[in-house]
Amino acid sequence: MKKKNEKTNAERYLEKLGIEYESVSYPHSEDAVDGMTVAELTGYDPDMIFKTLVVTDGKNGYFVGCVPVNEHLSLKKMAEVFSVKKLEMADSKNLKDITGYVRGGCSPFAMKKKFPLAVHSSALSQDKILLSAGKIGFQVKIKPEVLKETEGAKFCDIVMD
Repeated sequence: MKKKNEKTNAERYLEKLGIEYESVSYPHSEDAVDGMTVAELTGYDPDMIFKTLVVTDGKNGYFVGCVPVNEHLSLKKMAEVFSVKKLEMADSKNLKDITGYVRGGCSPFAMKKKFPLAVHSSALSQDKILLSAGKIGFQVKIKPEVLKETEGAKFCDIVMD
């Protein structure tokens, strides 16, 4: 467990901006767990927990998508949202170099660089959603509108049919 005053980069970022959030942690090892396991460990509905996925156009262009953990990102829909020809998942081995975060602990907040962000529109039907706090085992619970206010997120349909 985190020490009381030990904050993640994402939490420090939200605090600096004056954004209200709640820290949520779950038992973990250093290994990433899938989102459905996070839902089980936290006791939250999978529709409320969003995973952060990084994709690339293959030409050093990166984009970020947040979708419910019980859904799959549609690369085709993401490409349409950002008007690019084709997208593929970024190599998880390079994730830390690209974002500053590791697989399973990637937060849309406080990445090394701000990338275009799309969030599945179902987030807007939730009062609050959970996203990675930037470290495996830790989540932040926030109002979904925060993603638009702080990251310029587009809310749209980006999950597979």
